[in-house]
Amino acid sequence: VLSFTDGSSGADTATSGSVSAPGPIGLSPLTPGEELSAMLVHELSQIPSIVVPPFRPVVASTPSEYRQIGEIMEVDALLNGHIRSETLGSKEFLALDVRIVSALDGTQLWGDIIRAEADDNFLQQSEFASEIASRIGYRLTSTASDEAPPTPESFHCLVDGKVRCVPDSREGLQMALMCFNKAHQADIRFADPLAGIALTSITLAAQSSPSRSLELIQQAREKAGEALERDSNSIDARLATAMLDWQTVEQYALAERKFQALLEEAPNNWQIHHQYGLLLLATGRTDEGLDSLRAATLRNPLSITVKTDLARAHWFAGDAEKALDQGRRVREKFANHPLAAGLLIDILEQQQQYAEAAKGDGGFEATTPESYFTERKNRLAAIPYGPFGNELNSAILTTRTSSSIDDALIADLADSPMPPMLPLVLARHPSFQSVRELASAREILDRLKQAK
Repeated sequence: VLSFTDGSSGADTATSGSVSAPGPIGLSPLTPGEELSAMLVHELSQIPSIVVPPFRPVVASTPSEYRQIGEIMEVDALLNGHIRSETLGSKEFLALDVRIVSALDGTQLWGDIIRAEADDNFLQQSEFASEIASRIGYRLTSTASDEAPPTPESFHCLVDGKVRCVPDSREGLQMALMCFNKAHQADIRFADPLAGIALTSITLAAQSSPSRSLELIQQAREKAGEALERDSNSIDARLATAMLDWQTVEQYALAERKFQALLEEAPNNWQIHHQYGLLLLATGRTDEGLDSLRAATLRNPLSITVKTDLARAHWFAGDAEKALDQGRRVREKFANHPLAAGLLIDILEQQQQYAEAAKGDGGFEATTPESYFTERKNRLAAIPYGPFGNELNSAILTTRTSSSIDDALIADLADSPMPPMLPLVLARHPSFQSVRELASAREILDRLKQAK
């Protein structure tokens, strides 16, 4: 779903003939047309037989631009359109001029104009999604038609949070938490904002400092429980509990059962495939993990996190050159995003290619390994090796500069709740090869092996 243009967006012109991969929304405000597009993604994603990637703001108006966007977003078709106000008699209407365009050749496959009485009720506009679905041969019951729909303010804040809660942007995750909290305050009956808080919290915990991570893990556990009390079938709340199980309390077999059940119900949910793939990698099932990560990136082609995790999985499987090739493609596609840059630096450091690694980290001067690591330590927060959190990124650096990772440190890290990415990093990261021989590490790895 592309950005719907409207009178206030000023975006109903061409994109100058060149289209780049849109990054995460982060803190950017949304125009009314973008809000409508985000809401349509939220609603149309409920159709199980089609894949609707998460919304990213991008516009197009020519066949060439449609083809470029189709290639970048790795989709078959694009939903596009314009929203305007109309007066019919004494009533004001919103007119949605909507069309589906082939991503292969940029030609229109279907088009229609859908009208609804104009008001400020964003929830009521979700019926646009039901109308679009019915006219292209699908059935969808919009959120506005639920037996007990949420309040309009709560739904509006929920959609705003949903569009930001991607692991590619820590700032976006923080903003998503604020949106979900506001949605919950607007309607405490509504389970989805609580589930959003839970899922965003455990996602952000993996990228945070130890003290902040602990707070977020506790919040994720509490809010997932509250969400499930309101809706025991909540996909996001159940996904959050599965992530908590394997990332923080070593309940690997339980998490796997939850992932498998979730995939049966929501086979097109990219985040389920992504997290299940990471768990499979951690437990040593590399081929299955790669398959699951590929499935995730097919369902969310613009996720920098998923693409770098897929490249990293090839490295963990022993194919550093393939990982470097994929990582460079991600870096090029997403303007040297820190997640892609950090992965490449991690691999090059492991290969002791310090001059090449320095080029990827701002091009600083490094005449010796010692001077390289002195500078790299200062830059680690800006370009971490991965979305592993401060402790584990620092530990990776330590494995390459000293032998100070001992059994006591691993035992301390393994205290519940452990850093969310510890099972994966400890089990598979090449720089932890000697660490895996420590007694505390072997205890964790033995429990991972038992989960196969």
